[in-house]
Amino acid sequence: MGVSFFLDAGTQLVEMPDRDPHIFEDILEQAREPWITKDVLKSFEMIGRRQLAVEAMFLPAHVLNKLIELPVGKQTEIAIGTIPVVTGRRNCAHHVERKPAARLDRSEAARVFGPKGIRSLSEQIEILDQQKTKVKSLGRFTLTVMNGKVFGKQSAGSGEVQKIIIRDGSSAEIEFVQFVKL
Repeated sequence: MGVSFFLDAGTQLVEMPDRDPHIFEDILEQAREPWITKDVLKSFEMIGRRQLAVEAMFLPAHVLNKLIELPVGKQTEIAIGTIPVVTGRRNCAHHVERKPAARLDRSEAARVFGPKGIRSLSEQIEILDQQKTKVKSLGRFTLTVMNGKVFGKQSAGSGEVQKIIIRDGSSAEIEFVQFVKL
């Protein structure tokens, strides 16, 4: 089965609903192969409408969903080529690896693909660094003013001040946090 088979089948699926609006249901009822599903038929239809590259049809769903809005030529290029992926840090430097789209895991696909296609390495690094940082709450310090006197209550820790909440003009709460690299 070559690319032309998929294009022909897709073109037929585009034309068939005009003649029979229930054709998808009929095909699914009569299908003897378990791989023929509604999603597969929709993929063929998208191929027939020139919205989906044949080569992209075989990518994992988490990658295919990122490519669906791109032009067919770009989908093909990505599906058959390799993509630069920032995979992490080694020896304090970001590590870049070229990978086929079919080998991207979910987090890599989310990091690599943006609304306009493949993100730059600097964009991937920024996303990776954001994913690797977690905020750890270290405690709160509450100040209360009563009869002109300031009272304080600390519930653990010190660190960077994340937020200060002023309540009703007579009390304030300060939250201390630490940014932790995962």
